[in-house]
Amino acid sequence: METFDTLTLPEGPWTTTINVLPSGEEQEQLRRQGYELDGLGRPLHPWLREMLTDPEVGVVTGLGEYWHWGPNKTADPIVINNDNTPKILLIKRSDTGIWALPGGFVDGDESAETAARRELQEETGLLLVGTDGEQVYDGVVADLRTTAHAWAETTAILWRVEGTPTVHAGDDAAGAQWFEVNELPDQLHGSHAVLIEQALDSIDTVAHYNHAISLPHELVNLKYIDGGHMSYHHLHATTPSRKNVFIKSHDATAFTDPLREAHSRGYLHKELKMYLHIADFEPTLIPENVRLENGHTLLMDALDPEGGWHWNAPKETIHSYIVDVLMAAEKLQAIQLPDNFHDTLLPTYNTHIEEGWPTLDNESFESIQTNLEQWNARLRPEFSAITEEFIVSLPSLRNTFKALPAPGELVFSHHDFRQANVAWRPDAGAKIVDWSWAGVGRKNSDATTFLIDLHKSGHDISRYMDHFNQEHALTLIGFWLAHSLWPTRSDDKTVRLHQTISAISAFDLLRN
Repeated sequence: METFDTLTLPEGPWTTTINVLPSGEEQEQLRRQGYELDGLGRPLHPWLREMLTDPEVGVVTGLGEYWHWGPNKTADPIVINNDNTPKILLIKRSDTGIWALPGGFVDGDESAETAARRELQEETGLLLVGTDGEQVYDGVVADLRTTAHAWAETTAILWRVEGTPTVHAGDDAAGAQWFEVNELPDQLHGSHAVLIEQALDSIDTVAHYNHAISLPHELVNLKYIDGGHMSYHHLHATTPSRKNVFIKSHDATAFTDPLREAHSRGYLHKELKMYLHIADFEPTLIPENVRLENGHTLLMDALDPEGGWHWNAPKETIHSYIVDVLMAAEKLQAIQLPDNFHDTLLPTYNTHIEEGWPTLDNESFESIQTNLEQWNARLRPEFSAITEEFIVSLPSLRNTFKALPAPGELVFSHHDFRQANVAWRPDAGAKIVDWSWAGVGRKNSDATTFLIDLHKSGHDISRYMDHFNQEHALTLIGFWLAHSLWPTRSDDKTVRLHQTISAISAFDLLRN
């Protein structure tokens, strides 16, 4: 028997490791954390006095079902949506059948926030991206496994999300469901009713909504992919059978302008329509198993470099690569035009024209020259050598553009047919992604964009110039130069530099 302020604690076989006491190092660490120890060096629960005096609570000794003496750190994500009557996401525990917040133990050195996001994804299939959550509680919580010497201490974190994303029970959850906050289940696990109450008291302090991506539970090993438009999240995942999946998800929280947000979301819907249309005619040109989830997340089979796919020109087999990609461009422009390209803005063909040469004047040319003088050291020597000729030629190039005849037959075009949007494997040919700009275009528009991009990268494409459309190249020069003068959201003008280099690359091909 052991005594504690004249109260006694009965010993019992509450753990198979009851004879394994905290080590000296563990005891010292617990003391530094402010916990009181008993005569055997075991930490005493902060609520022990209350537990001993409340017969409905009671107390047992030992380590019990926990891994660590003293506090066992957990994390509880509290996800509440933005409906007029907010809904909260709960899971049904598989061990008790009681509804609870998603959550679980913190692994190793991970932060409570990381653990909360991970547990949420594992138990509900919901991936949160965006801002940090709002901590609403950090401390001891009630749990059926609690003993006098081992207990749970949780960090509860509140996130707000848009809508009610699809959820699926996973890991050790038997169910996952959204509940209106005023119609919660009668019984909730442990201290979760109190945690939810505190979250609701703090709900007005959360200024930002997070983007929530609903993921199939078979997806594992998620990792972010750098690059791409900032309004989309790009991720790569695998299944237990090692199948690769690419995820592109629109994030409404990245916008302050509702119109621009709607346009960005609309482009994903357009992409899906283009994939479905192309699948009816040339399915080998696109990835397989493309689908749109919750109206904002596009999933498709990934074309992973580890699987032999190249996302830029491979030097050792560059001729085969170029031939296959140009063949894909030929097949694409032979596809029947869809009835509707589902454009959310000005069609790309018109954008290339109207946002290009007509917006450039002599003052614009002076600004382009100033930029080139600043960027000269970052240009390849062969491009740096022709910048003066390029600047001098701009007025005549503009006049030549104005005199272009109306195009003949317009064909199906990708309109962003660069190396970064084409995956190639020797045994499978070329597959094309990112169809946001798809629309009608001049014949060989895509082949021309591709050849300009290769030339920009330093590849010799002279033997393939029979695929080059000079009229489209001239149009692109004006479009790229006009956009190179647009303001940027930050001081980083790398995109503007690359637009200018693309224009010089096209000019160099025109002059030869």
